[in-house]
Amino acid sequence: MPDKPNSKIKPKSKKRSTTPPPKKESTTSTEKLKPTLEPLNLGEATRKSCKPTYPFNGTSSLNLQPSHLPNIFASGEVDKLFVEIKRDPNVRKDLIVNPFSLLQNSDILPSVPRPKLPQLSNSKWSMYDRMEKIQEFINKFEYNYVEQYFFDISRQRPLFSIMETCREIIRECLPIRCVEGTFLALYCTQSMEEVDRFSVFFKTCMKQRIYRHIVCCVKYKNRFGVLGISRKSDLMYKPLEYNSLSEILNEFVNCYLRYGHVVQSIKISLPIPHQISCKETPHWNYLNLDLTTTEWQDISITVDKFIQDSPKILQNLRKKKRSSP
Repeated sequence: MPDKPNSKIKPKSKKRSTTPPPKKESTTSTEKLKPTLEPLNLGEATRKSCKPTYPFNGTSSLNLQPSHLPNIFASGEVDKLFVEIKRDPNVRKDLIVNPFSLLQNSDILPSVPRPKLPQLSNSKWSMYDRMEKIQEFINKFEYNYVEQYFFDISRQRPLFSIMETCREIIRECLPIRCVEGTFLALYCTQSMEEVDRFSVFFKTCMKQRIYRHIVCCVKYKNRFGVLGISRKSDLMYKPLEYNSLSEILNEFVNCYLRYGHVVQSIKISLPIPHQISCKETPHWNYLNLDLTTTEWQDISITVDKFIQDSPKILQNLRKKKRSSP
């Protein structure tokens, strides 16, 4: 008889695979927090469903969560902005729009510190003190280290247009350079008819690279000084205590030599008028001094004589302009 099957016999076990199981990708905490920058679809239905929320009041605390900010997409201004700047519509629009634009007049946001014009009408201040206060006002503006200019720095335009640029500089409080610093010096001394103003333009060279700088020179009762702004403290403000403009220029040339710069040329303007509504364009580069071919003694004589004759030169130019058809 055949043998009975043994029920206690265990079934054959499957062979275990020697290859390790695939590892699951570990998600770190930083990866979980990464936002997904997907393009927003701001159609008509989305704009209608968005309602501006204003959670801020006089007693509530400031909560800057995105859901609590005013809705800036409902008015259609974002679409207008994209049409103007011709940006890619796939770019997230909420990344280039300031969400605080509707909160400019709010009492919650802190006020931006702005330089205030000094009270130059104070009779207790001497002219020396007034020039010092003007320079302190100019120094409160940060120096612009980027290549981009934030204001119109063109000099070949009427004086009233330059004064309008100065008001814009004071209103916006953006970083400035030497040209804007000279404009501010002219703006602050515009009402001081007893003060003569000259612009002094320097062209220097270091390691075959050209640099340019401009300051505002002031004259008051045979005393000279300088107002302006620069990255170097000795290439801007000079107190009102110099006897001649050539003495100031000599000090500037020596300061440039300490920084490895060789002054190639200096250009001096005629006196800049004080009329606020003046439509006359200042004569910025009237006297051109070439320091590479002329000795300094001859240059100092030429500069001092030019300062004495500059009012007559300006009058003659105005007469010629009026007489010309």
